[in-house]
Amino acid sequence: MVNLLNEGHPDMVRQAVWSCYQEEPTQFRAYILYDPGAYPGKAICRKITWRVTRPQAEPKDEQERRQVQKLQDIMTLVKKRVEEQKKREPREE
Repeated sequence: MVNLLNEGHPDMVRQAVWSCYQEEPTQFRAYILYDPGAYPGKAICRKITWRVTRPQAEPKDEQERRQVQKLQDIMTLVKKRVEEQKKREPREE
């Protein structure tokens, strides 16, 4: 994290951001900054974006989170069964 608190000059902020996306380590003030590359785990962009753009849709507590997970599991099961049913039914042409 780069501390730019009370730094109002756009060129300073621009230089800090530029330094952060360089592939090679780059000096910015007392910091050595660079882009470490892609995150090795599963992408989290969707969940973060959803929380920022639609916070009211996020579960309010652990109980709601479990209910949402249960519904998602049921939907996945239903979709799977529908796909299996489609495979078993003969196609009409």
